[in-house]
Amino acid sequence: MDLATGELARLFHGSLGNTSSFNSIGLPTACHPTVSAAPNGCLTNAGPFSNVIGFRYWYGTEYSAPNSGLAWEFNFYDGQQDRLGTGRDEIRAWAVRTGDLALVTVPPAALVSRAGGLAYYDPDTNLTWVADANLASTSGFDSDGFMTWAQANSWIASLNAQSGGQGYLGTNNWRLPTVTDLGPVGCVGFPAYNGTDCGFNVDLSSEMARLDYITLGNNAYYDTSGVETGCLNVAPGCLTNTGPFSNLIAANYYWSGTDYGPGTSKAWIFSFGTGAQNAVDKSAYLFAAWAVRSGDLDSDNDGFTDGVDNCTLVAIPSQLDSDGDGYGNICDGDINNSGTVTTADFGLLRSVLGQPASFSPAAAAADMNGSGTVTTADFGLLRARLGTTPGPSGLACAGTVPCP
Repeated sequence: MDLATGELARLFHGSLGNTSSFNSIGLPTACHPTVSAAPNGCLTNAGPFSNVIGFRYWYGTEYSAPNSGLAWEFNFYDGQQDRLGTGRDEIRAWAVRTGDLALVTVPPAALVSRAGGLAYYDPDTNLTWVADANLASTSGFDSDGFMTWAQANSWIASLNAQSGGQGYLGTNNWRLPTVTDLGPVGCVGFPAYNGTDCGFNVDLSSEMARLDYITLGNNAYYDTSGVETGCLNVAPGCLTNTGPFSNLIAANYYWSGTDYGPGTSKAWIFSFGTGAQNAVDKSAYLFAAWAVRSGDLDSDNDGFTDGVDNCTLVAIPSQLDSDGDGYGNICDGDINNSGTVTTADFGLLRSVLGQPASFSPAAAAADMNGSGTVTTADFGLLRARLGTTPGPSGLACAGTVPCP
């Protein structure tokens, strides 16, 4: 049975986990009437629903044969789907609607400042946005920040090439936001008003749309029924909340990094001024660009972005690296620099236990927590890393001395 198109069947089998009275090869199952006398048959789990009975329920879909007088039904007693005459008045009905009753049931998480406010991390989407939404202009790359799609990608490439390839804010994987292209039906009858890839209130897999509608809480020019929301009639228009971002443009579109359709001549665009998404020719228009990256810019929240952090997963605000190998002490139990933490490193730590870190290079490297003295706490940190390699570190030179 097709669980993708039969909504009652999917609820019965997929969501509630009930079985049919026959298995996939036609043999009776444990809920078949010849095996079980349960009053509701195969309806062993009704979930949170009340008054669900083991009987037939109508679909809203007529049987496709012309003038058949039949409609589809699903039987919650035996898990069977079939057709019955539409005049049958003993069949039950169950109301359903498409979509959630509320667009957002859980408030979005607050954006988290990164790199001293030069970027913001969104925990809900695991994306980091550059704080300046028109950095292409304010950085001097382009006079007003309005570029062709190719120019926008060149700007992104220039961000990733900064600092000898370490990239802007210490990371070199900035990109333009993405859109999920839903296929050729998406833009038919533009504008659409709910859940497509073209129009207003578009599918939330579009990174800019989700930021605008959910994280910032702005409305589109039309609601999901196609009725004007009136947001353009009141200053500052539909972009009522820019959050912590600066220079977020309402009067123009922003480029995405996603091609439109099967060809490569068009790309998707999004307007924060109206909440609209569309696709246009890449070379015929000048639009803004906003840099984003997947993941947190500072995974351990120690004030150092991952690309310049010598221990990306454990906070080390001091960035203490006593042996200069590019791995911070807190995540480097490899005292002898063999490449792996072994029992030999235990021996070295034991030989300097109780010594100040300044006593010798070995003592400095063994002071994993940076307390100034080699203690049993350092012994515990090293033991936890036995058999592992140092790091991880965001420094490209990690593993060589000196680094950087």
